Amino acid sequence: MLTQLRDAVSADAQAIAVLLEQLGYPTDASQVVDRLRRLRAWPEARVVVACRKEVVVGMMQLQRVPGLAEPDYLEVRSLVVEQRARGEGVGAMLLAEARRAVSEAGQLRIRCNVIRTDAHRFYQREGLRVLKSQTLFGWGAR
Repeated sequence: MLTQLRDAVSADAQAIAVLLEQLGYPTDASQVVDRLRRLRAWPEARVVVACRKEVVVGMMQLQRVPGLAEPDYLEVRSLVVEQRARGEGVGAMLLAEARRAVSEAGQLRIRCNVIRTDAHRFYQREGLRVLKSQTLFGWGAR
């Protein structure tokens, strides 16, 4: 089945909210609309959706992270494929888009929760390697 990539638009908000819920980040369409609006205004960020017959089956947020202690890099902030479309090449297609974008930044990074072992295997099959393990500290909501 043909999958096409394009930049996300506000009309994708409900589908993106469903995907984020599957990733473990419950949100609603109105929050996604607000977040997409903010990200579109930031030239260092991009949200890409994968569509089949105009139905969103995957999404990825990319952004350039400027560095002081180390060079700038491109980070995949989120990548999720609809549960029923997993294993059909959608994630690989999104990751290929990230690879094309990384040519300018020089390095690609993806943070992935330790409990996402299927995602770890996927990234390793796609040629990524573990660079380091970290513990995330913070204040406030998640």
